[in-house]
Amino acid sequence: MSEPDLTYMDSPVQPEQPSTLGMWGMFLAGFAVVLGGISGWFFGKVALTQTSTISGAGFGLIFAGLLGWAGLIVSIVAVVRNSGRNHGIAGICLAALGPAVTVGAMLLMMARQVTG
Repeated sequence: MSEPDLTYMDSPVQPEQPSTLGMWGMFLAGFAVVLGGISGWFFGKVALTQTSTISGAGFGLIFAGLLGWAGLIVSIVAVVRNSGRNHGIAGICLAALGPAVTVGAMLLMMARQVTG
């Protein structure tokens, strides 16, 4: 019995990197978008009527902003290290979408309050 010819396996196959870093970036950025939209909605609702409850919505906006930055940074690192590149790209897109969703929800609610 002769040995099989293994010349076609010159270079070892690189194992795939786990995509946990990209998933974390996407999760953080997605959570920031949702939290920013909800906080922007409530901030716009109380901004024209009351000033005493703005602090809760303002805290939500700050927290959403910090989560969005964290999600953006983690997603960029995931794309550069090729550790969940597709999830990292989705996280970057979500982090870029977050401020638009937040400001849009805030302006929509403020316009709704003004028009009655």
